[in-house]
Amino acid sequence: MIKKGIVPNTRTFNIFIHSLCIRGKLSVAKNMVYNQVFPANVVTYNTLIHWFYNHGKFSEAEEVFMYVKEAANIVPDEVTYTIMVDGLCRQGKFDKATACYKEYLKFRLSKDLLTVLVKRLVHSDRIWNIIDALREIERQGFVHDISAFNSAISRSFSRDGYCRYRKISDLEFLLDAILGPDKEVYSSHKSKEKVNHGQDVKRYFLEFSVNFKYDPVHIEFPFVEYDPYMQQDHIIKNGD
Repeated sequence: MIKKGIVPNTRTFNIFIHSLCIRGKLSVAKNMVYNQVFPANVVTYNTLIHWFYNHGKFSEAEEVFMYVKEAANIVPDEVTYTIMVDGLCRQGKFDKATACYKEYLKFRLSKDLLTVLVKRLVHSDRIWNIIDALREIERQGFVHDISAFNSAISRSFSRDGYCRYRKISDLEFLLDAILGPDKEVYSSHKSKEKVNHGQDVKRYFLEFSVNFKYDPVHIEFPFVEYDPYMQQDHIIKNGD
């Protein structure tokens, strides 16, 4: 392509970087990105971080993340933080994963990112980390969102078999800490339309979690899936 005088664009470069990562040539891919052989964007760095984690190279993934924030002049997006939170939890660095989630709250509240964090924390009995993350949501000025609670809290506890095979008291303690007697729950974090009183929502979640049909035989927690081509198409479509 280059010999024919055609200059590869960022999308082409990202495809090449992704191909190198799939083949395990992470150092080559990283050097190409760092040496600015071609213009990189957030998709390029997300690809590197994802594959470093996927190959168990945790320190390299964290180093790329710090490079993005401090030297690359690129703002990490929701995908970046999702990969990081998932990877940090896999290492058992739950405090660091929670701090990473809280850092992203300065940009926006992501229900998907919250779900990834809570799912990992529930599986490792890190109740205080969940409380810390949810209280940070309040401190950042967001209201309690019924859909976020449903996907992140209730279903995460249920799918892990937590309430049926472990301790429902932990879920009740968590809900009491977040949905105290004076708390209200809203239809979305952007809405001021109240759905119900916090304690009514608590009773619903406890009932749902206990009665959720769960198969404890197979609990699989694959890496967060990342499709760089889909994200690149989204960036092009929205002109980001």
